[in-house]
Amino acid sequence: MEPHHEFWIYTAAGFKNVEGMPNNYIPFNAGLNYSYRTSFINKMGIGADFIYDSSLEDFATLKYNYQVEPPLNFRYGISLHNEFIFGKTSLFTSYGFYPNISEFYTRQRYYKVGFKFYHNNIIGLVLLRAIPLFRADLLELGIGYRIRSKH
Repeated sequence: MEPHHEFWIYTAAGFKNVEGMPNNYIPFNAGLNYSYRTSFINKMGIGADFIYDSSLEDFATLKYNYQVEPPLNFRYGISLHNEFIFGKTSLFTSYGFYPNISEFYTRQRYYKVGFKFYHNNIIGLVLLRAIPLFRADLLELGIGYRIRSKH
């Protein structure tokens, strides 16, 4: 069996289409995560996500006449994740929340579901983000690197 402890970092970019907005957006996401392997096919862990999403200010300005102070485009979140391992592929799920949220962005929780494809310690990620009842508001594609403990 592989080592029990691992850290992994990743970065991803996505495509977002907001209903009622004339533009399409490309949000960016970076994450730092710790995972513990609980069994042959399962890992669980915690993580931190850093998100830049330029659609937030545009939407708040259009809907609420927001005056762009303080800036809304950058958010950070804390998440719990679970990973089901199938050889070099795994199904990844995550639940997180934004601890510092603005009244102009009312969704305080976020979800991720997607796949990770491993090649040595490089992780190719395909993620769907913010998916209440599997309705994605963002599709992401990213790459990451895992650092495994020898214990």
